[in-house]
Amino acid sequence: MALTTNYTENNTYVMFFFVHWQVHELEKAKKSLENQMEEMKTQMEELEDELQATEDAKLRLEVNMQAAKTNSDRELAARDEQNEEKRRNLIKQVKLVGLMDQEKKAVYLSSHLLK
Repeated sequence: MALTTNYTENNTYVMFFFVHWQVHELEKAKKSLENQMEEMKTQMEELEDELQATEDAKLRLEVNMQAAKTNSDRELAARDEQNEEKRRNLIKQVKLVGLMDQEKKAVYLSSHLLK
């Protein structure tokens, strides 16, 4: 009976030690997983911040591109208007030269006819 009691007590201590060791290992694993989770949360927050910064930069770029396009279109329209004005002025000059040529011919003809 003493041997059985001693065996039972030893078995109880072994079981207690084993259970205590398992609890300790589970607590370590839990702590490790909690740390990993915190690291992942931090990484996720950093990635979200980076994504927001990238989206903001993209939006600024789109606004700047639209402003540049608007400015370019305005400059192109102004150049077109200047070119059109030059064309109209050249047409007027050609007409004036034509009229002057006609006047010169008329003067020449009238001066030669009078002679």
